[in-house]
This record gives sequence, structure tokens and C-alpha cells, in this order.
Amino acid sequence: MTDLIKFKIASTVTNSPFWVAIIVLFFNSKGISVPDAFKLLSFYQISVVLLEYPTGVIGDYFSHKISISSGFLLSSLGLFASTLQLHIFFYYLVMVILALGTSLVSGSNTALLHKLSDDFKKDSSSLKTISMIWMLIALSLGGIIGKHSLVIPIYLTSITFLIGFTIMLSIKHSDHNNNSGNVFNKAKEGLLHIKSNRTLISILTVNAIVSGVFLSTKWFYNPFFEALNINISWWGILISLASLLSIVGVFVYKKFTSHRIIWYYLTLIILFGLTSLLNSKLSFVSLPALMVAHLVGGGYVQTFFEVDINKHLTDSTRASVISFGSLLIRLTSSLYIYTTGLILTNFDLSYLFVFTAILLTVIGLPLVIKLDKQSNLSPAQLSPLH
Repeated sequence: MTDLIKFKIASTVTNSPFWVAIIVLFFNSKGISVPDAFKLLSFYQISVVLLEYPTGVIGDYFSHKISISSGFLLSSLGLFASTLQLHIFFYYLVMVILALGTSLVSGSNTALLHKLSDDFKKDSSSLKTISMIWMLIALSLGGIIGKHSLVIPIYLTSITFLIGFTIMLSIKHSDHNNNSGNVFNKAKEGLLHIKSNRTLISILTVNAIVSGVFLSTKWFYNPFFEALNINISWWGILISLASLLSIVGVFVYKKFTSHRIIWYYLTLIILFGLTSLLNSKLSFVSLPALMVAHLVGGGYVQTFFEVDINKHLTDSTRASVISFGSLLIRLTSSLYIYTTGLILTNFDLSYLFVFTAILLTVIGLPLVIKLDKQSNLSPAQLSPLH
């Protein structure tokens, strides 16, 4: 078995969110209220934001393989620790461990795939498709199992990370980096690389806005399904069906690779969001249509920018820059989640979609148009001094 196949198996197996459908209920079973549960999740997000870039630099400076392996092991231990009956203070400590595990993998996984692959675009899109399909299975099973036990989905996710850790240890490829200077110079090198490339700055900014909004969706399934009185055994299945639309976006990317597709995606979301505000009678059509466009477009955007960003990177700073991009995404996501909480406290779901439409109209679409124009310029024209 080749190292590339081993890496794909490890990446797929560890993409097993059995816990997503039941995480808030799981915290409730530990005596943690819904507001405190969301505070824990927000703290996790903030912790990942703070750790993203430093851990990406560590991967570039030492070894992407070791960084990923360490991340898988910490995630496994953190999830197992979360099943214990702890004081809420210790749950915050668990969130730090999980955030460190997540950030050690982020950036280094793409960097290692780029080293192992002879066709990064093909292997990246195929890995994303396979991982999403397995994710759907894990989501569905998590909801069904969660009806009988809220702790088993957490154990299962912990075990998958342990399996991923074991597989990573069997990869023979050595990517130990012999860097001169200290790790702080490596951190500076990554930031200077971003600063020197206008197109890369635009790509990272657009990706932060669009992917940040897209990735925020998962945190609102629990309270949304509870409000609709949907049986918990259906939660994972419904989330899986929604996620299937993201796979459609990946397939669209394989056929059509263009900034214009992102134009169309944002335009549809804007139109459907504003329609729900201007004509409430059409909201029963516009809101579901907006969700479909959001999920399909999100799958396309994630794949598009993952490949596009890597075109502008060198191996010496790849994980650092990718981690910096993930930091921006999570920062945007945290702000969006906070704003969403304020909106849903005072208004209904349609206002959230309208807010999203306005956000993408004012910030997202102009940035995509700018990026499309930059992609047609020569390298000399893209110089920061031009």
C-alpha cells in the first residue's frame, strides 16, 4: 500500500463526526446548560484561531507527518477525556486539547498531501469526495446511536482518531525539514510570502468570508431540530442529506473550474435571501432554495480555494500559509456565529438568511469580482509595488 493511499485512509477515517448530531445534548447530560455548551464551543473555536498559525509553522519547520500524527493523538485523548464527569473548568481544558489537536492537523494535512501526490488537484478533490461520503455515514450513525447513548458517538470519534494516528505512523515518507535559523524566522517567512502576493491575499480574504459563513452552519443543527421537535434518531440522517449537497459542489468543481461559478453561487444566495425578506409568501420556496445553493456552493468553494491557494505556495511555507488561511476562516466563522446568536434571539431564521445575503453582497461578491480580474493580470502587474 502506497503512502498516498495510507494518508487518504487516515484522513477519511478521522473525518468521522459521530458527535455533531448530539453534541449539545451530550453536554446537557453532563449538567452543562445550552448557553454554557455554546460558550464551550465558542471557546474551542477561539482556541483554534489562536493556535492555527503557530502549529502550521511547527509543521513547516519540523515535520508535517509528525504534526498530523500528534494532532490525531491529542484529538483522541481530548474526546475520551470529555466523556468523564468533570467540573466545567476542566471541560474548557479539554477544549484547548481538542483545539491543539485540530490545529496541528490543519495546514499540515494539505502540505503532506501535496508532497505525496503527483496530481494534487485530482487527489485533493477525490479525497474530499471520499471523506464527505464517509462523513455522511458517520453523521447518520451518530444520530441513530445517540438516541440510545449520548456517549458512544464520542467514543467512536475518539477511536477513529486513534486509528488515524496508527496509520500515520506506518507512512514511510520522511518529511523532516532541515531548516536553518529558528522557528520564529519560519513564522516570519510565511507572513512575508503572503504579503508579497496580492492574488494570494485576495484568495485568502474571499475564502475567509465565504467558507467562514459556510462552515458555521453545523453549530445550529441541534437547536434548530429541537425547535422543530424532530426525533433525535433523524438528526444525523437529515444533516447527512444536507451534506450530500456539498458533494454535488465538489463534482461541479471537477467539471467546471472558474471564479464565475462562485459569482453565480453568491448571486443566488443574495437573490434568495432578499426574496424571503421582500415577499414573505415566497419564503417557503426561497429559503429552502437558499439552503440548497449555500450547501452546493460551499462544497465547490472549499475545493476551489484549496487547490487555488496551493498554486501560490512553496513547500517551505505551505502549512504555515494554509493554517493562516484557516485562522481567517475560523475568525470569520466565530464572528458570524456570535452575530447569528444575536439575530436568532430577537428574530426568526429568515432574518439570518437576509443578513447573510447582505454580508455576501457588500463584502463577498466585490472581492470575488476583484479576484477574477487579478487572475487575468500578469505576474508583474500583481507585484505589490505595481
